[in-house]
Amino acid sequence: MSDGQGQFTIPDVTPGNYALTFSRQGCVTQSINIAVEPNQITTINCIMTTVANEDEIVPIAATALGGNYPNPFNPETTIHYDIKDATNVRLNVYNVKGQLVRSLVNTEQAAGRYRVIFDGRDDKGNPLSSGIYLYRFTAGRYSSTRKMMLME
Repeated sequence: MSDGQGQFTIPDVTPGNYALTFSRQGCVTQSINIAVEPNQITTINCIMTTVANEDEIVPIAATALGGNYPNPFNPETTIHYDIKDATNVRLNVYNVKGQLVRSLVNTEQAAGRYRVIFDGRDDKGNPLSSGIYLYRFTAGRYSSTRKMMLME
């Protein structure tokens, strides 16, 4: 959608309340209600501005762990996950021996879409060596583990 300005004129129609909906490719982006008075022409001036949309208004259908990007990575990667209902969330990174190297998230979180940046360092701030690492996501009764590769 492009930024822009527009003007809508509603001719003398049956008095009442009408909804004016702005949309793009069938996706509703904004609606406003308009009260039309009898024997009057109603003019609406609009300024439309494009904004980033990460689907914050779309309800999360299920708790899920997404992949990390980029993978392989150096020096950092982003891990995405969704939470359907508020719950305690844990996201930890382990080496291939199963040893905890970094705790990224350990807190109560509201329903929504999240992303965490992992910088390839352990809990003490030391850079990790190249190799395969596992990240484990737990939210309520949901749990999932995925692989990622750090390349120096």
